[in-house]
Amino acid sequence: MSGDYKAYNGIGKASVGSVYPIYASAGSGALSRVEPLITVEEFKSDYLIGVRLYDIINKRPITDSDLKRCLIRAMNNVEMSLNLNITPLQRTLKMPFDRLLFNAFGHMEIPVRPILSIDKMSIESADLTDQFIFPANLLETSNLHMGLITFGAISIMTPTGLVNSAGGPGGQSPLVLTSYMNVSWIPAFYRILVTTGFPENQIPVIVNEMIGVTAAIDMLSRIGVMFRATGTSLGQDGINQSISGPGPNIYLARIQQLQQRQDQIRDQLRSYYYNDIFVSNV
Repeated sequence: MSGDYKAYNGIGKASVGSVYPIYASAGSGALSRVEPLITVEEFKSDYLIGVRLYDIINKRPITDSDLKRCLIRAMNNVEMSLNLNITPLQRTLKMPFDRLLFNAFGHMEIPVRPILSIDKMSIESADLTDQFIFPANLLETSNLHMGLITFGAISIMTPTGLVNSAGGPGGQSPLVLTSYMNVSWIPAFYRILVTTGFPENQIPVIVNEMIGVTAAIDMLSRIGVMFRATGTSLGQDGINQSISGPGPNIYLARIQQLQQRQDQIRDQLRSYYYNDIFVSNV
């Protein structure tokens, strides 16, 4: 699930089940929940239907290249506003050691969602030297979609640290941290290499909708402002005719509808991938 990204020494570990729908391992296929990234043609047919794609000021059509740039801006906007990665991206993070969270099976929350795989996790010194590399069998990955990494429940926790694991080679302890248990907190202690995002060509339909809605708001706003006049009049030989219209507000109602839908999707995705409340022993 980590795509073309290589795990360190083959110890990478993917999430249990899919990142969307979460925990899914099989389905009937009757409902399409994931799809390839939205294309320009899909964007035009789904979100710009009935809109004349023409620049009336510069007298030129709005091209597919213009729409592609609009979609790229929308994708970046969605990633920033939701703190989600849409396409796979490998990240290196430094996380602190917190003794209380360590005793709670090493609870760590990665700030970007969702996580496709943990490609490496180690304890690293300030000179970038690995002091210990966590074996894959020690890492619990069932909640990676929430950005949560913990040590496996088969490990035995004691007040002096993690002392045993059923998966340790030769019955030996895979990790001993007794030398660190006299301190409460150490900054930039763990080095974690993770691949975040959704698998290639498996973008959630609702994420594609968020991209389309965001891009449509941008494009309609730019097209609408070109309609500068709110009325025109013609007169000939004493016969007059006037026509009035919304002017720059021509797409205002549609933009407001899209903004409401944008807020709904944003709330849904945030509740899906983020905890509203985190309660700890700290």
